[in-house]
Amino acid sequence: MNITCIIVDDEPLAQDILEHYISQTQGLELLGKYENVIEAMEALQEIHKPIDIVFLDVQMQRYSGIDLMNRLKDKHYFFILTTAYPESFLKKYNLSVLDYLAKPIPYERFLEAVGKVKNMKSTRT
Repeated sequence: MNITCIIVDDEPLAQDILEHYISQTQGLELLGKYENVIEAMEALQEIHKPIDIVFLDVQMQRYSGIDLMNRLKDKHYFFILTTAYPESFLKKYNLSVLDYLAKPIPYERFLEAVGKVKNMKSTRT
């Protein structure tokens, strides 16, 4: 089972770490990485493959990751938030996310979040 994903994060180091983790994880395919919500929205219209995971930073310039989630709420993406905010802070927004990854993200924690997607995809089929 192949899992496709994109990264939306305005921090180059955070993008690089996630890209490295994705390249080290069998069955994950990175379809693109974007520095802001506008770039991501434009690219999502051009990607013709189904996207499973959106690794999404919460705090970005101009529009937040929450803004992107609201724009994509009718899509069936698994949102995994990558953030420096504590999970308790984010829960007050009542977001429909699969998981939260606190920065800096340990690889083991990344694998745990991806494992949730694998489990959910296997129950869908």
